[in-house]
Amino acid sequence: AEALMPPSMPAQVLGMLAAGAPHALAPAVEERHPLQAAVVEHIRSVFSEAAAGLEARLAEAQAAADGKGREVEAGVARAEAVAEELLASEAAIAAQRATIAEAEASLKAAEQERAAAEAGRKAGAKERADSARQRDEVKAVQGGLEALVGGVASAKEAEKACGKLMRDMALLDAEPSLLASAPAVLLKAAEQRQGFDAV
Repeated sequence: AEALMPPSMPAQVLGMLAAGAPHALAPAVEERHPLQAAVVEHIRSVFSEAAAGLEARLAEAQAAADGKGREVEAGVARAEAVAEELLASEAAIAAQRATIAEAEASLKAAEQERAAAEAGRKAGAKERADSARQRDEVKAVQGGLEALVGGVASAKEAEKACGKLMRDMALLDAEPSLLASAPAVLLKAAEQRQGFDAV
């Protein structure tokens, strides 16, 4: 109870007032002796001062609580801001990952297109080379055939040209029966060829 009383009030005075309070408060107000009324007034003053002190302490405690509340609110706001920044960072990272995945897919598709184009280029080059080779082989066969049919070469030259012609015709997948019968016909002199031989 002393803790509720004003700190400036000596304990002895409080004790004296506490001891005199029953005697001062017992009579009715109009029947109190001036000394009793003075004691009651002192008691009223002590309680008024105590109440004021309690109000002040309560206000201080409330102010401290309000300050703590504001600190807590500020801390919550900072935590929410950090959480929002974290979510934004995670979203940015996810977007970057999606962009990287798209870029990788585009790069892979481009590499596949490049590989297909390179394969097509090689196939085209091979086809052109094969066509050129076949054209040269056909020209060689035509040249050899004209030389033999014209009969302008000597017998030795004719045999050599005929051998080369048969090799060139074999490269063109000529019929085996034609390769077998053609030399005998082609090595004849032009005036000796008749009927089927001339054909």
